[in-house]
Amino acid sequence: MPACGQEGDVGGPPQAARKPVEFYTQAVRRPLRLLILGILLAGSVGLGLERAGVERFQCACLPNCWCKRPGLNLFRWITPGRWHSLPNCEA
Repeated sequence: MPACGQEGDVGGPPQAARKPVEFYTQAVRRPLRLLILGILLAGSVGLGLERAGVERFQCACLPNCWCKRPGLNLFRWITPGRWHSLPNCEA
């Protein structure tokens, strides 16, 4: 085995020390990916139901709300209502 600093010394931790880090990143990535895909799937389903004309899934925002812009309407169904420009219901 070469001494430190000699030919063959790669530097960095040995392979066994890197395994827990790789396991941790994989253990975090997979649930995070599933969460993101689940959220996008829920948004897609909500948007599809809105376009199909299901009354409960019709957007009640004002016409100038950010969620009426093209490309952002997918996120309409996964964001809280307080982020939208809803009409004042006091009458």
